[in-house]
Amino acid sequence: MKKIILFLIFFLVMFLSKITILNLPFNEDALTYLVPSAEHMVKNGINPFVNGLSFGHTPLLFMVLAIIFFFTTSPIMAYVIIILFSSLALLFTYLIAEKIFDKDTAIISVILLFSIPSYSALSGIFSTAIPSTALNIAAIYFVIKENKKLYILMMSLSILIYESSMLIIPGVLLYILIKDYKKDKKVLLRELLIYGSPLLLVVFWLFLNKIINGWFFHPELKRFRLTSISPIILIFLGVLKKIFFDEFRWILTILIILAPLTIKSFFKRFKYKSTLFYLILSIFLLVIIYFIPSLQIESANFPTLNNHIQEVYNFRFLIAVIFFIFLTTNKLFFEEWNKKEIILFSSIILIYVVYHSMFRTNLARYFVPIFPLLVIIASKSITKIFGNKKYLVALIIAVLFISVWNLNLPYHGDLSSNMEYADEVTVESQAIGYIEENYPNSVVLTSGFFSKQGLSSPYSGYTKKSIRNVDIDSIKDDNKFDIFYYNGFIGEERKKEIINKFNLTLEKRFEKNNKYTEIYIKSD
Repeated sequence: MKKIILFLIFFLVMFLSKITILNLPFNEDALTYLVPSAEHMVKNGINPFVNGLSFGHTPLLFMVLAIIFFFTTSPIMAYVIIILFSSLALLFTYLIAEKIFDKDTAIISVILLFSIPSYSALSGIFSTAIPSTALNIAAIYFVIKENKKLYILMMSLSILIYESSMLIIPGVLLYILIKDYKKDKKVLLRELLIYGSPLLLVVFWLFLNKIINGWFFHPELKRFRLTSISPIILIFLGVLKKIFFDEFRWILTILIILAPLTIKSFFKRFKYKSTLFYLILSIFLLVIIYFIPSLQIESANFPTLNNHIQEVYNFRFLIAVIFFIFLTTNKLFFEEWNKKEIILFSSIILIYVVYHSMFRTNLARYFVPIFPLLVIIASKSITKIFGNKKYLVALIIAVLFISVWNLNLPYHGDLSSNMEYADEVTVESQAIGYIEENYPNSVVLTSGFFSKQGLSSPYSGYTKKSIRNVDIDSIKDDNKFDIFYYNGFIGEERKKEIINKFNLTLEKRFEKNNKYTEIYIKSD
């Protein structure tokens, strides 16, 4: 009963925080493959292998969307499902924190997770991020509870929603090894096989892809192949920044490092030579970061890399200080966080960092599944360091997180990192609505896949009927389109080139908080 009550409370709070965006059309990943795949299934029967539309992703979430589309093309029900999963993630975060620590840590964990900007934003976006997060954290809870059947169920469902959920499993296996290494070898092997069994789903899915589509991994994934070590190192730093520094999470990082430290313990272990050596290493790191921006690496697969490098540079002094504190207190740190469950958390976080560094995937939504683990550890730090003032400190940090919920920047490629995506979707919807009302029979030149999908399919939530359009990369002459619809995706230089080439005039502009769309028509 307690769990049901908590879930209902979390759902009510989450629903109220998202009530203003429930009528927004779909965006980002939903337009990339979830909506097209679900639409294809509706029109051709429930077939999870949709001729590559799914980009090779596992099918459960777009199958759920297809069922919704049988009844309505409104996105409201799809968003409610995401809110349900988001509430479920809050519940299991609470239960894990209470299980391994205490109720105060559990409450603070929920407060912090709810207020993280990317978690809040993704709780209102139809994508795999929040469902996989909820099922992953549920699977981790059942590992800690040693409930194998429910672990396998949750882990299997999570993999069926998003195949990268399998990254949880190596961390779980390492945890089992550390926890049960004294058991009989046959018993231990049996445990490892049971907890590793959801990986069979991945193997089964790969072979079905090969049989039906002709490939194990979708050809689109070729762009994630490794090229050289140096960009990976920089992306590794960017991934660390994304997890441990962005959106005021550097506060959580510092608290986790400082939790074991007291004045007395510091001086008790203080050694002049080693401290001087650690200081030199920290200064050396500072110097390295200082020269990183001069590299200016260009990457077609990671166009915002230099922006992240610049942000690492901006945080150089803080990074060096944290590095020095960690080196100085590392023995205290490992003594403090010596719980087996923390080893489980750390293993999973490490695997996520290494995987996403190797494959150059650095968007906020890829790291949300490990945020519950991060906030649980940070929340325990808060309860230890601040004692009776722990809730006040937690609320101050939550307010800082919430202060960037609606931070708006020019288009930067990761709109799901906070609620600014809602402004982008709003101006997209206004522009496409204007075209549908005033130029329903025109051919529209689109400036990106999302706008093309929004115009083409009523299932995307932008139009009542499909509007003819042509892609900007395929256009050669001005006889193939009547209107140019610009949404910022291709950049200002490319926009100017199109306007000058085809002699276009601005007809209408829609703008909200640094996000804008424009409609151009041919000049007489």
